[in-house]
Amino acid sequence: MLTLSRRHLLRAAIGSSAALGIALGSSASPVSAASSADVDVMAEPMTTDRVLVAVDAAKPGSLSTAVVRGPAGKALGKATLSATGKALVPVKVAANAETTLTITVLTAGKNPTVGFEETITVSTQESRLASSIWRVVNKRLPMGADEVPEGLETVAGLQFHPAAAVSFLVFQEAALAQKVSFQAVSAYRTYARQKTLYDGYVEREGRDAADRYSARPGHSEHQTGLAIDARASDDECTLDECFEDTPEGTFIAQHAADHGFVIRYTKGNGGHTGYDPEPWHLRYVGTWMARYLKESKATSLEEAWGLPAAPDYGP
Repeated sequence: MLTLSRRHLLRAAIGSSAALGIALGSSASPVSAASSADVDVMAEPMTTDRVLVAVDAAKPGSLSTAVVRGPAGKALGKATLSATGKALVPVKVAANAETTLTITVLTAGKNPTVGFEETITVSTQESRLASSIWRVVNKRLPMGADEVPEGLETVAGLQFHPAAAVSFLVFQEAALAQKVSFQAVSAYRTYARQKTLYDGYVEREGRDAADRYSARPGHSEHQTGLAIDARASDDECTLDECFEDTPEGTFIAQHAADHGFVIRYTKGNGGHTGYDPEPWHLRYVGTWMARYLKESKATSLEEAWGLPAAPDYGP
């Protein structure tokens, strides 16, 4: 069982604050965050040229649409606020650069006016993308062989993105309070380690079979430090689809969102991800985002975040 230090507990408490800009990022610094009495906004890079803007309105009935504009005032994207006042606006920006964005939230009604407006600066530069909790890595969006997330923390012999480390520890404590115990069997992996694993699977079962359950080097979420493979304390159904029917798998499925995690590869999203179901594979996205994804019933990050499906490695 991992142990929560005073430092971990303090950072977890900060990460659970109600403010969107804090709750989304835990210990990771956001690209940019802004708020008023009624609206919270945060933006994080997903790729080298795409940013995701999140909007949360405290009074959803009075506001209707979030619009994101670029430096020249051109609308880059917009989204209607949900019944609970939330919206995600994915936008394309200059690659590997800083960009100024203006987020406008319009009032509801026949003649909408500006209910909220804020200008923020976002970055898709490599150093910023490396620490983003909304970085997307899949079969079409790889990481470089030398890319390493900043500030990796070592806990019980495994390395984690700092935000994921804190949240997983708190998640474990919450499970223990309900007499459920699970551990991490894998977290951050280097490009080289992933290559060794993948090459072994290919040698054993062939490339087509390996591609259904293992990422090629550079395409693994584990390289971000945000992915964690969980196992039951008694090792029942470890790295097996039957894990979802164990007490640990059931608890994780029910409570992952409350701790900032989603189950990344499910029975319903193989067409988007290209992987067989992995009920043990958790991806950290922050508490606000995880709850939003659960509320919206999105089947994959690609679908919810406006990115192309990645069922294969392309031509």
